Parts: sequence; structure tokens; C-alpha cells
Amino acid sequence: MKSDSLHDETTNANNTGLRDRFKNPFRRKEKMAPGTEIPTIESTNDLPPSRIKNVIARYRPMIEQLVLEGLIGVAEEKLLNDELVTDVFHKAYEMLPMPVRFVLSRETCLHWLMQNREPLLAKLADYKPSSIPVPLVENIPPNDEAKTAETPILP
Repeated sequence: MKSDSLHDETTNANNTGLRDRFKNPFRRKEKMAPGTEIPTIESTNDLPPSRIKNVIARYRPMIEQLVLEGLIGVAEEKLLNDELVTDVFHKAYEMLPMPVRFVLSRETCLHWLMQNREPLLAKLADYKPSSIPVPLVENIPPNDEAKTAETPILP
């Protein structure tokens, strides 16, 4: 019995030392001031429209890229289906960085995406690879007689 309690004390002491080794000695632990509010989804809905417009303007290329990548595999006739497009918009919102999602609510982002749906679908047509077939073998010019005579042929 005594050896079990000694083993537990030794294990706990070793674990404590191990935890201390992995702590960053340069990290300062700062306490939040009383009354400081942690941003939540409810508090972000109260942001001024100018702040929301700034976030959308800043992250617009990223949002559009995520939406286009989500829509690239969808057939064109399915793009008229509102439910499918809304699902892609939801997935694109989930792919945004967390700080952007703190500032930009899901409803605001989806509303903006639905308002800009037509320009996004127009960009999708440009984004898709062209239907012109690309030859697998490039047109290689015929070898010059002089080059073949000078170059040794390897077995």
C-alpha cells in the first residue's frame, strides 16, 4: 500500500515538472479587465453597417474564391436551384477565418452573397476551364538535319 502512494506522488511530481518544461516562459498571462466583453455572435449583430462593409470589402476576394471553388463542380442548370446555392454559401461562410466570422454574421454574409449572386455566377463562367480541347502532345517542330548529325545517339 505504501509503495502505491509513493508511486502516485512520484508520478504527479514528474508530470508537474514535465508540464512546466512545456510552458512558454515568455508568455505573459494577462487577465481581462472587469467589464471587458468577449465578442459573441449576438454582440456582432450590433456592429455599425460601415464596419460590416469594411470587412466585406477587405475579405471580398477570399469570400468570392471560396464560393467559386464550391460552385465549380456544379452543373449550370443546378445553379438555378436556390437551396443548392444557399448550401454552398453556408459552406463558404464556414471556411472563412474565425475573426472574420466574429465580425461578419452568417445572416449578413448570406444576404450579401445572395444580393451578389448574379455577378458571382458570371465570374464562375470565366473561372471554369474553357471547353476548347487542349492537345496532349504539343506541336514539336521537325528536327534539323544539322542538329541530328552533331548530336550523338545514345544506345
